[in-house]
Amino acid sequence: MRSAIPRLKELAREEIEKGATLVAVYRVDKKTLMTRGKLPDLRISGTALPYLVCAVRKEELRVYLCDEAGRAVSGDNVRGEKVFDFMRGIGSCRLLFSLRKG
Repeated sequence: MRSAIPRLKELAREEIEKGATLVAVYRVDKKTLMTRGKLPDLRISGTALPYLVCAVRKEELRVYLCDEAGRAVSGDNVRGEKVFDFMRGIGSCRLLFSLRKG
């Protein structure tokens, strides 16, 4: 995780320079993918892309999914009501840091 933080901060700074008003970086919690046994003796949990970078712009939210090393794997723009649906779909996550313009 420590090696990913500098790359995530660099991505956040780049987004601020591009015109984002706020950039927040989240760590997505692991989800239980499969259980085995009557009392779930065995739990297999994980997530493929553990970091989420959200850049708030005037009318949209730019979302980057980042891997364990902090590299952006995918990015997409989310607008309007889809923002709330997207944030609900993520599940539980923890704020690592945020940057504001100004």
